[in-house]
This record gives sequence, structure tokens and C-alpha cells, in this order.
Amino acid sequence: MDAAIEPRRRLDNLGGHSGGDTPLPIPNREVKPASADGTRGASPRESRTPPTSLRRPGIRRSGSLVARTPLKASASRPLSLLVALTAGQVGLRRAGCIGPPRGGPSSFYTRIVELQDGVIRLREWTIEDAPAVTRACQDPDISHWIPWVPRTYTLDDAETYIRGCIESGAERHAFAVTEPETDGLLGSIDMGLNAHGYRGHVGYWVAAWARGRGVCTRALRLLSGWALAELELQRLELITDPDNVASQRVAEKVGYRREGVLRAHLRHPDGRIRDSVMFSLLPGELRD
Repeated sequence: MDAAIEPRRRLDNLGGHSGGDTPLPIPNREVKPASADGTRGASPRESRTPPTSLRRPGIRRSGSLVARTPLKASASRPLSLLVALTAGQVGLRRAGCIGPPRGGPSSFYTRIVELQDGVIRLREWTIEDAPAVTRACQDPDISHWIPWVPRTYTLDDAETYIRGCIESGAERHAFAVTEPETDGLLGSIDMGLNAHGYRGHVGYWVAAWARGRGVCTRALRLLSGWALAELELQRLELITDPDNVASQRVAEKVGYRREGVLRAHLRHPDGRIRDSVMFSLLPGELRD
């Protein structure tokens, strides 16, 4: 950061920021580039842009609406993947429909993806998560690293943000990071796909009460493995502030490589325009 800015903060579990649309915990009102957080202290981040049509490996067209597909754990394949097929138009955002809309709403089905590794779980957002998001975003480090997150974060901001996640189309995969046993919120991770559906931009943040436990690294590894193996994306990327060393370490632990600096990339509320550091991950590069 410039000399005029407060000294660099040590982060615990924040993510990178995306140069895409809307940052993770912020409502969809000023949606410009999306930014991220660190990994060892506090910062938020998000991503967004999935493809309009995706491959659906493991999905069975049986009479059951729910199909569970056990997967062998590895860096490129999460410990477990739950694929749920939900009738009706609700949730069509996730991966599109399996078939054309013949016969009305009952013919629509969508994938509800849940990823877990035994320590954390990535699941879809619900409006009931709003109080926890509001509490997490009171942390000044989050708005410090993600400049467009409101300094005074309200319940209305959280509900607006979550509704944006729930109502988003197939161009975005937004997950709440939670405790498998209690379902308590730990953070957020979000991935958006480019218009042609081969590149994903990832963002994430971890709440102050969940930092120092490797949550950010686990979440990024789970999402990245799923995106490369199941969605067959050809490139994943994220950006961080040059001073957000903790977030950069998280990316590197998962296998992301530093590509360079995007100069004068993100504008802050005070008018400053900061650089961003770009990281990317290609198939075959994910680390256990």
C-alpha cells in the first residue's frame, strides 16, 4: 500500500479479489469488478461467471430426483460430491436444465452441488445466512481489502447479496463455506465463468472467527478441483492486492501461479486506484 495508507495488515484467511463483477459480501447495487481477501487476517472476496451449459458427469436420469455420486478423494476431485436434481424452476441458476422445458415447470431440473472434505463444506446460500454474513462483514479488514464492501454493513446489504447469489444464472457458482457438523458459516467462495464457459474467476473471504485453521486453502482447493474435473474448465484465475500476502500464499498453496501485476486496476472509495496481482491455475496444476 502507499505510504499514506495504513501499514500492511497481517491476514489470516481472506481470499483473492476478482476483477469481475460484484465482490462477495456486497449487495448487487454497485457491481463493478469483484475483489478478494487475504488468507490470514481478514478479507472478503468473490467471483462469478459460469457457462450457460455445463457437462453433468455422474447424473442419472432415473425416477429419483436425488442422485448421490461417490467420488474418490484427490486434489482434482473432492472427497464427496452431492448432485441433487431439483424439480421446478427454482434454482435453475446452478447448472442449467438437464433437458428442454417440455411439459411445464415439472420438467426442469437443476444441479445443486455440495462439496466437502471432512473439515469444511461448500453449499448453496440461503437467506437464513444473512445474519452471519452481516456479523462477518463488520470486520474492517474485509472492506479494507475489498474496497466496494460498505464500511457500515447492514442486514439489508447481506440479504441483497445473498439474493443475488440465489437468483444468479448459470454464469455463477456461489457457495457458503460452512462447518459440516453445525452448518455454522465460516466464509464464502464464489466463481464466475466467462461468456464461453472455459475460464473461471474465483473469489473468497473467511470470517474472523474462522481464520487460522486453513479454511481458505481448503475452500479454494475444493472449488478448484471441482471446476477443473467436473466442469472441465481450462483456466481458473483470481487477483489479490499487492500487499495482501496472506491471500497470495493461499493461492500458491493450492497451485495457482503468479502471472504478474495489473497496474492501476481497482479504484478505492477514497479515489485511489490500486494495482492487483493476477494468479492462475491450469488443468494438472492443482496441489493436494
